[in-house]
Amino acid sequence: MQYNPYAAKAYQQINVQSLSPGEQVARLLETAAKHIARARAHAEAREFEQRFNATEDAMKIITGLQGCLSADPQANAMRTTLENYYAGVILLISRINIRNDPAACDAAIASLKTMADTWREAEKIAQSNHEAAASLGHLDETLC
Repeated sequence: MQYNPYAAKAYQQINVQSLSPGEQVARLLETAAKHIARARAHAEAREFEQRFNATEDAMKIITGLQGCLSADPQANAMRTTLENYYAGVILLISRINIRNDPAACDAAIASLKTMADTWREAEKIAQSNHEAAASLGHLDETLC
């Protein structure tokens, strides 16, 4: 994974150093959703500069996450899926700025929250699989 200043700054802002990687990503996605919610309020108030600044804050997080995707060939399918997801969110954010569109805000917020939940669920499954593998390893040692 290469260093990305946007992701590093986002990580610092929400103080996630002690959290699992999946929980870190989930929190970043939720933070992006909060920025979009802020953008929605500014869009409704026709405060264009503030709306743009809020969407830029969300965009920094999304592009930071996109820049941190693994280049490992074994993760190619997952990387492609996430690249497509992030590209879709970036398009929604662009639509917010181009059309001052509250519906695009709602779609982006819902999508980001759903993806955050997905990361948390994946983290639980990975943790469960890790614990099961550790138990099997311990059982194997006991039997030998």
